This record gives sequence, structure tokens and C-alpha cells, in this order.
Amino acid sequence: MVLMGLKGLRHVRVEKGAMPGITQVTMGELPLLEELPFGVENLRQLQEMELWSMNSNLTNNLRNAADTEEGGEENRKIARVPQVTIGYLQDGVWECHKLSRETSCQVKKESLPKIQM
Repeated sequence: MVLMGLKGLRHVRVEKGAMPGITQVTMGELPLLEELPFGVENLRQLQEMELWSMNSNLTNNLRNAADTEEGGEENRKIARVPQVTIGYLQDGVWECHKLSRETSCQVKKESLPKIQM
């Protein structure tokens, strides 16, 4: 599932039993989305989530909570997802972090989302 460039999107809900085979979610350029989709934990087959150029409050909360034992509400929603990547532009260069280990990751230029500036 890909949600990109929906600048007015504020909320997303995933109903229980919806999209049972989905393995990857990519979201980007959703500046008003301040929390992960409600019910994202219902995507039982989800293996990878990518968050590109998202609301800074959301990504900061995810990264900061990953460093604590308690985590946080948003981190609990994706606790079962093996790979979560947060990417953002900094000084015109893409930076990304793997949420689970907070390590930098390599970004292949051709795999970056096409975000207009």
C-alpha cells in the first residue's frame, strides 16, 4: 500500500480483517498525519513500513520512543513489523534510519520516493 503526497490527509483507519495479505506500507509527504494509521496493528502480514518526509512530530516520537523501554503508543502499533524505515530530506540529501536499531541505512537513489519540492 502506498500513500504519497496526500497533503490534506489527517487520519487513516485500517479495519480488522482489511488487506490481509499486505506486506509493505509506504507513506510519504503527509504533513498533517500526526499518528500512524489507526488499526495498522491489524495488518498481520506486514513486514516493512517506510515513512518518507512525514510530519516531524510523528517521526520524532517514533524515533525517541524506540530508545525507551516503554516505547510509546505509536511504537506499540508497529511492534510486530520487522523493518521500519524513516526517511527525510536534510540539506537536500536523503537521510534514513532503521527504527528497530536506530542505525543509518543506505538509500539507493532509484528507490527513493519521487517527492516534488
